[in-house]
Amino acid sequence: MKKLASLLLIPTLLVCIFAACEMRPPSHSAAQKESSVAVISEPAAEVNLPTLSICLDLRLHAHDEKDSLFNQVTGQSKDYKLEIMSVPGIRHVEGGEPDSTERDTFLTSLKTEIMAGKGPDVFISACGTSEALCSIFPYPVQAMNNHLFLPLDEYLQNSDSIEWDKLFPLVMEKGRNEEGQQLVPLTYAFPLFLYDTEQFSLQAQRPMTWDEMRTSSEEMVYEPAQYTNLADLFGEPCDYDKDAPAITEEELFACCQDYVTIDSPVGETKGVRIQMMGGGLLAMNGPDEGNNVTLEEHGGQYTMLPIYNLSGGVTANITTFAAINRNTEHPEEAFMMVEYLLSRDAQQHDDIFKRMLGMPVHMEVCSMDAPMDGRHMSEENFWEFSAIRDQVNAVKFATPVDEVVNCAIMGPEASQEQVHKQYVTMQMMLAES
Repeated sequence: MKKLASLLLIPTLLVCIFAACEMRPPSHSAAQKESSVAVISEPAAEVNLPTLSICLDLRLHAHDEKDSLFNQVTGQSKDYKLEIMSVPGIRHVEGGEPDSTERDTFLTSLKTEIMAGKGPDVFISACGTSEALCSIFPYPVQAMNNHLFLPLDEYLQNSDSIEWDKLFPLVMEKGRNEEGQQLVPLTYAFPLFLYDTEQFSLQAQRPMTWDEMRTSSEEMVYEPAQYTNLADLFGEPCDYDKDAPAITEEELFACCQDYVTIDSPVGETKGVRIQMMGGGLLAMNGPDEGNNVTLEEHGGQYTMLPIYNLSGGVTANITTFAAINRNTEHPEEAFMMVEYLLSRDAQQHDDIFKRMLGMPVHMEVCSMDAPMDGRHMSEENFWEFSAIRDQVNAVKFATPVDEVVNCAIMGPEASQEQVHKQYVTMQMMLAES
């Protein structure tokens, strides 16, 4: 994100007073000094209203608050004002190195506030897979286990608007621990290869293991195996209960040895590779950025082939989540925000989901019955996508550890020295998480 972005939230009862909304200077906390903060309230009673603060850390294009159905959040919203801060992105200077100083300063100050029992009421955050782009909580599961977030089971049970049974179960389950649901996944992703059914016919049976993919004689099958993220092969490579890797160094080295034996396909790439899917990405680019496809009605019909993991399923990565600060003084109002984000209506229509990588967790979104931003997959393509989604057997939050594991291969051959280096780095990161 090249510049700060502000997302203005305003309740239904206040939509009519957009003209009266004003930008106010941030408070004197160091974190807020570095952020872009918008305060919206009813002017006549503003002084006496409590503040509900929302912290956004989303990295795609700026959000147009005027078109947002976020403005239609319901509840006793006239009784508080909303303060929205957006975490600074990394500045990119032409010809120079990316500058994360402003972002790092903001995150350091924000984390200090959180550890002191303060901080925003609601967090809406992307997951980061590198140290440079890590989120507020680079290891969300660890933050949950450290009791930073409010348990939500009681609120979820009393909600009449959340269609919990239509939210991707395995993904949502990842946000739970012994205290109940605390992290609320909003989007997820897994890599897919698309093959036009008019040109290609898959002979292999799905699902399959990664070993079966990489050793297959069918080019349509072993081609995707070349684009494997090593971290995804293991499902969840981290054991957060032990603050240690869930895999051994020997297992990682063995995968690296297997990876380098995959033959490159002869000629041009046959499939179209996509990493992230979403309403804003239904028209997608292939590896050469010129191979445009769409899954909509006017596009083609595709056979979808994921990159399977070692156990024969698909690993999904949670790419965006929401959570409520355990120390919030306004838990009911904070939950109202989370409740809205989990609604089918929001995931179909709210522009904030265009700033999130991946598919919304509501399993009907992007179908003909629940188009996203007016667009949907064709019936055949949505059926195909749903069949692949049913093969997901592992879910993890994308974290900086992923990049460390993926970099265990840095050349045409597997190096035990490189694997050892990355494994030790992985151990250190988890021990410090």
